Amino acid sequence: SGEQGFGGALYIEGTVEMASCQIYGNTAIKGGGVILEGTDTTMVNCTLTRNEAENGGAIYVKKTDDGIASNVIIADGTIGGTGANDANKATSGGGIWVGEGCTLTMNNDAKVIGNHSNFSGGGVYAEGATVKITNCTFKGNSVSNSGGAIYAVKKDSTVSDVTIEGGTIGGTGADANKATGSNGMGGAIYVGSGCTLTMQNNAEVIGNTSAKSGGAICALGATVNITNSTL
Repeated sequence: SGEQGFGGALYIEGTVEMASCQIYGNTAIKGGGVILEGTDTTMVNCTLTRNEAENGGAIYVKKTDDGIASNVIIADGTIGGTGANDANKATSGGGIWVGEGCTLTMNNDAKVIGNHSNFSGGGVYAEGATVKITNCTFKGNSVSNSGGAIYAVKKDSTVSDVTIEGGTIGGTGADANKATGSNGMGGAIYVGSGCTLTMQNNAEVIGNTSAKSGGAICALGATVNITNSTL
């Protein structure tokens, strides 16, 4: 469903505020639940579960063809869940896919839980995007390649910039984020060439695992700044 396979439930442009919504059980090529194109969107206390797509199981964020970027804020709410069938799933970006020039801001105890990607970015996949995460929880996400919770790479010359302040990524047992494939790197976070990861203000990355390297963080040609945080 959705326009040309975009946005299984919703295809959004312009300025939108969403509150206490539930989006579940949808499928599309991109944005199993929602596609956000050239939009300023705020989502407060929303739940997105059981959505599937090739890119962006729950949410796919992109700029317009003429270069208007999306700015998305997710406050509170849950992407995924702890139930056996709650996972959002995709090839890239099991929970959320964020594209070139766009900004994703997550805060106020937003949760990304139990999502799965067959390639990279079990929770969030960022490609030439800015991601700001403050006091949020990422747990139980999994990937068959790299970046169990977060995967950040550049798009052409546009790099990704990820900032994590406070909150917890991972945990014990089922709460761990995992990169399970034989080449799995970055059980919690994978950061690619030229990109930047900043962790501060008591951020925790704990208990995550990978099959190959970087149970917590794998950074290849990237800049990583960590202050007052726990790994």
